[in-house]
Order: sequence, then C-alpha cells, then structure tokens
Amino acid sequence: MGLLALGSAIAIAPPWVSAAAFAGVLVFVLLLVQPLVGVFLLAWSVPFQSLVATTLGEFRVSITEVLVLLYVAAALLSLRRTRGLPRPLLLLPGLVLCAVLMLSILRSQDIESSLEEIIKWAELLAVYVVTVVLLRVTRWRWWVVGGLLVAAMAEAGVGLVQTLGRIGPEHFLFNGVLMRAHGTFGQPNPFAGYLVLFFPIALALWAFGDLEARLPWIRSCTGLVVIVLGSALLASLSRGGLLGMAGAVLVVLLLGSRAMRRLTLAGGAAVLALAIVAGLALPDRVTDPTLDAALAAVNVRTVASTPATPENWSVLERLSQWHAGLRMFQDNYLTGIGVGNYDAYYPEVALPDWQQPLGHAHNLYLNIAAETGLLGLGAYLVLALAIVHVGRRALRNRHDRAVRALAVGILGSLAAYSIHNIFDMLFVQGMGVLLGLLLALLEQAAPAPEQTTVAAPSRLRPERETAAGSRSGVPA
Repeated sequence: MGLLALGSAIAIAPPWVSAAAFAGVLVFVLLLVQPLVGVFLLAWSVPFQSLVATTLGEFRVSITEVLVLLYVAAALLSLRRTRGLPRPLLLLPGLVLCAVLMLSILRSQDIESSLEEIIKWAELLAVYVVTVVLLRVTRWRWWVVGGLLVAAMAEAGVGLVQTLGRIGPEHFLFNGVLMRAHGTFGQPNPFAGYLVLFFPIALALWAFGDLEARLPWIRSCTGLVVIVLGSALLASLSRGGLLGMAGAVLVVLLLGSRAMRRLTLAGGAAVLALAIVAGLALPDRVTDPTLDAALAAVNVRTVASTPATPENWSVLERLSQWHAGLRMFQDNYLTGIGVGNYDAYYPEVALPDWQQPLGHAHNLYLNIAAETGLLGLGAYLVLALAIVHVGRRALRNRHDRAVRALAVGILGSLAAYSIHNIFDMLFVQGMGVLLGLLLALLEQAAPAPEQTTVAAPSRLRPERETAAGSRSGVPA
C-alpha cells in the first residue's frame, strides 16, 4: 500500500517534482546498500549546490541538505544492528557547542535565521559522527579521499576556465586584465576557501605519503591535483585564501617529517635574518598608496573618519563589519545577540557611511562572539582544542606513512581554514559538511584500541586488518 500511495503521488505531481522524488528514492536505496556512497554525492553537491537550490517557506534548501538527510538516515538504518560501535571523540564538545547555539536563540530577533545556522552545525556533527562509524567498519578510506579530491579538481577546473576565458563580472577583473577565479561559488573568497581545504591534503600525500608502495601511478595523480588546485587558488587572488594556503604549506612541511621540519625551520630563520637586514638597509619610508591606505585604516575606530577610495574600499568595508561585530559583542557579551542574527542587529551598530550588512562580521571568531557571546566562543575553542588532540593522536601513527600523511594534510587544511576565517566567514554553502568529513578522516587515522567494532552488517564489508594484509600494501 505504501508503494502504491507513493506511486500515485509521483504520478499526479508536477513533472520536476516527480523526477526529483524518483531520483531521491533511487539514491536512498543505493545508500542503503552502501552508505558511504553518500560521501561522493556530498563531495560533489557542496561546490555545485548553487546550480540546484530552492526555497521551502523562509528556508533555502539545496541539494546538499537533502543528501545529508538521506546519508544520515541510510547510515543509521545500516548500522542499527551493529554492536560495539565506536564513540566519536568530538561528539561531546560538538553537542556542547550546539547546545550553546540553541541557548542563544533566547536573544534572537530573527528565529528563522537562527534555525538555519543551527542546522548547519547539526549537519556538520551528524555527517562527522556517521562517517567516523562507517569508516571504522569499512575499507573505504581512500575511496572517500579520492572522491573529495576529484570533486575539488572539477571545481578548480571551472575556476581556471573562468580565468583563461575571462568569464565573469567586470568587477572581478584585476587591473582590467586578469579575471579572478570564482568557480560556482560566485565569489573568489569562498571559492579559495573551498580549494584550500584540499590543496594541503594533496600536497602532503604527494610529498610524504610513500604512495608508490600502493600504486605506481598514484603519486603522479596527486602531483597533478597539487598543480591544478594551487593554480586555481592563485587565480582567485583571494588574500585570505593565499594566506591560508601559505599557512597550510608551512604546517605540512613542519609536520611531514623530521628532516623537512629542520630544513623549514632553518629556511625560516634565514628569511627572517634577511628581512631584518633588508629593513635596516632600506629607506625609512617606501611609498605605496594601497599599503598606506590599508595601514591608515587598520584602527577600527578610524573607519568612520577615513575617506573611502577605490584603493582602500575593501579594507574599510571589512573593518566596518569588524566594528559592528565588536559592538554587538560589547552589548551582549555573555550569550550574544542570537546565532544567525548579525544582519538583524546590524542597523543598531552600523557606522554612518556603512549601512549595508554583509551577512557576517567577515571574521569567524568575532562573528561567533557577537552572535553567541563568551559562551559560544568558549564552546568553539573547546571544540578546536579537542580537534588538536585528535590530530596529535593521528600524528603518532608510524605504521602507515600514507595514513599519517593524510592526517598531516587534514591538519594543514584546518590550519588554512582557521587562518582564512580571520578575514572572512567560510562557514557557508555546505562547508560544514566537508569539515565533518575531514574531521572523520582525521579521527579514523588515529584508531584507539577501545574503538574496535565487534559486529558489522555484511553489506558494509567490515575491515579486518591482519599483519599479512598490512605487509601487502593493500590500502586500508
């Protein structure tokens, strides 16, 4: 009867609704057979979700939200009879953060925006939890990594085509010549923020993964990924993205191997010495109108009195949002103004010449403090410290160089994300889902003895690592 009712509903619905419902049923059946297929679908949906999105009442619904729901539901159904499931290490701090976010709703002026933000964090936590469990009972780790990198390659390719073909709005032209790559994100900054999540992973695997022991040609493939993603990042001309990329490279070099760490520290000391010598030798003042304008506006309190020019506009605009975020935090320092309520509260703290809110404070940490207060910022920092702890455990893996290199790359990705978020707010367009997947991979790189599974459904193909299997070089 249920199938008959579903078939009747599909038959009388509009064609596009029927097609979407039919596709959803097929995807759900596929996920029931192998839930981790959902990771590949999510990997492609995040960068390309702007192509398929709709509204449901006051909420904007993308293909990513639908896939998260199907993925989590299918995973729970597949694991319902599994005993001895691992307890994800980041579950408790993640739940505490979500609880604090919900508490901030008591101060919200716009409840719908608060719910949208809480759903983003809930998606991150749900994807992380089910992926950790699934990776514990399957041998799909490297398929997941490959799916994420291939999707990133496709997005980078879109950006490079835009730059080479000068495809995009005129205001993205740099000096009237170079078109800034922006991909399907519509803006160069989130485009760079997306790519910088995967560039360090490809770099670490290429440099330190010892991949030839697994497949002779795989190192060349990761090298190609490094080149394509790096080129697209450079083509974005995103200052935050490039700073994040530099920080990620530094983290990968420092954590990759002892020899590379010594070489990097020695090189850094030499560069610092040269910079000091050059600073003493150069004239007292070097004229650079753009730099001078930026430095003159660094003090947030001078934003209102600094004339806006084409050279300093982006700096002043960002500082005006920082000013608003600080004012919001000062007014509600304990619980904040309500998660997701930056735009709603902005008119009360906006500077006279900067009345247009941008959706966030252009700084993730300041935005969290403004919207959720000290409680929210503290909960976020506790989660960050827990992630560092998981990363340290993953780095102790000396038995599999590729797995350790993967952990190094993910730590580089998280470092780049953290640096870029000083100048922007990248928790948008499904980025939280990707963070959940990366955190699951990071934790899976550091298995704990107490986190072994004793039973698993046959369709999940339980992972059984033996000493002989480890020596054979078969990917785990």
